[in-house]
Amino acid sequence: MKDTTVGLSRLVRLSVITVAAGALCVPLSLSAATAEAAQAPMAGVPLITCKGTTTTTFNPGLTDTAKEVTRSSTTDYTGCTGTSATAKGKTTWPAAQLSCTSPNAGPGTGVVTWGDGTTSTLTSDGSQVQRHTDGKITVVEVGRITAGEHVGSHYTKTLSRAGLDQAACASTEGVKSSSGDATLTINPNTS
Repeated sequence: MKDTTVGLSRLVRLSVITVAAGALCVPLSLSAATAEAAQAPMAGVPLITCKGTTTTTFNPGLTDTAKEVTRSSTTDYTGCTGTSATAKGKTTWPAAQLSCTSPNAGPGTGVVTWGDGTTSTLTSDGSQVQRHTDGKITVVEVGRITAGEHVGSHYTKTLSRAGLDQAACASTEGVKSSSGDATLTINPNTS
């Protein structure tokens, strides 16, 4: 009988140790899952937001009369949140019928080079121009990142600038460039 009691006593001690060890494992597993969830992007929360300045060039210059025009933009982003502190962007669009009164463009492709040297290729669905009563223009471009860092994510680029020079629009040279503020927001792929 004595041997049985000692055996049961050891069995109980081993059971208690096993249960205690298992209890320690559960919080560690939850802790790992919590850390993983904290690193995953939340729907509606941008992965990256950058602010900067942009210059768009028009070739030939925009005039009051619609004609084939090629656009390209160069943007210097600073103060990016969620990634490298700086980035540079270059976007080009195929030639399209544009004018000072209708400067919207169709799809285009751009590359953002992040401060660490990695890149993201942005493919736009097009842009829309909003004119404000104070003469300023807001251009909103939306699209998807199709290669590089953050592939599959959606982006919105918002450009705010002064209105186009109407005297230049009426000239044969037209408006050759336009500069302003830029904001790039990259949102996680939720589809």
